[in-house]
Amino acid sequence: MQGQTKIDTAARQQLVLLDSLPDGAPEATSPSRRRDLTLLGLLAFVAAIAVLYNFVIATPRYASEMSFVVRTLDRSHQRFSFLNVGSGGSGDDDSHAIVAYIESRDMLAAINADHFVSRIFGAQGVDAFSAFPSLLGGSGGERFFQHVQNYIEVKFDAGTGITSVTAQAFSAKDAKMLAERMLAASEVKVNQLNARARDAMVGAAAAEYKAADEDLGARLAELAAVQRRTGVIEPALEAGAAIGVSSDTAGTLSQINIELANTIRVAPNSPLIGQLQARRAAILADLGRQSAAKSGGSGSLADRIGPYMAVSAKLHVAEKRLLGASLALTSARNAASGNKIYIEWISRPSTPDIPAYPRKWFNLLAVVLVATGVLWIVRSLSDLVMADD
Repeated sequence: MQGQTKIDTAARQQLVLLDSLPDGAPEATSPSRRRDLTLLGLLAFVAAIAVLYNFVIATPRYASEMSFVVRTLDRSHQRFSFLNVGSGGSGDDDSHAIVAYIESRDMLAAINADHFVSRIFGAQGVDAFSAFPSLLGGSGGERFFQHVQNYIEVKFDAGTGITSVTAQAFSAKDAKMLAERMLAASEVKVNQLNARARDAMVGAAAAEYKAADEDLGARLAELAAVQRRTGVIEPALEAGAAIGVSSDTAGTLSQINIELANTIRVAPNSPLIGQLQARRAAILADLGRQSAAKSGGSGSLADRIGPYMAVSAKLHVAEKRLLGASLALTSARNAASGNKIYIEWISRPSTPDIPAYPRKWFNLLAVVLVATGVLWIVRSLSDLVMADD
């Protein structure tokens, strides 16, 4: 019994010793230590990858920069909107249009017409992450466009109206040439926008002027045809001449009537009475013919002047229409000229002296900080899991 009592006492003492072990004993902390070592190893591995890429693999990239503002000749507006012609829209519309063009496939097609951009990214010595086509970058037009966008940066400052453009390439010469091509393509696009705006503003006025001119020509031709058919050259002159002849004839008739009345009163049996009566009858007949020629039926002056006057009225309307269209066209041309936009360059493409990318130390620091944050979150979650167990 005493031996059994001694064994039980020794077992209780061992249990007490085990319970009194500190929390940081090797048996209790070995899993957490292994975890921490693993996380540190992962951090070192990620940092090594970042060092390998930024300091060994990545091809240095040069950046050429330029900046500009979009202005208009019209001083009444700071800028002229091509996206809403003549409506007085936002003054930034033109700048946004140029920015959108620089970031578009049309711009890439313009600067890569001779495959200049393709040769930049397909040159020997370009790393696999930057080269195109490649296993990582893929191939095809759409993928190429997306790839190039990573090397072109456009920023528009709405407060100052300044647009800044940065073009990256793998040599200083190529970077500057790429930026210069973008500059030239932007100016071509501005000229196209000017031409489009001019067509929009002047086109309708020019079409109306052309229609008015053609209408006037048709009225003149119609008037000439009426003149040939009726023989009326100038109705006012012809009517005046006819009235003048009738007036002279009427005057002669009045004199004969007076002379005849005097002769009958003085010498009722004079043979001169018959002569005067004969002359009077002839003059009356002539007056009748003149009256019929002026306002009678078919072939009379009034009958012949009617078509002339109708065409003449149409001709007058056509002349007024042409005059109005001419004034409108002149006004539209002046407005289009005054609203022409242009690019005012603040700085033209620069020639970089040293590579701007990759930013080796900045990239390394960013990778280490992000990796540290992620691994710390993993460690914290692991502590929670272990505590629950």
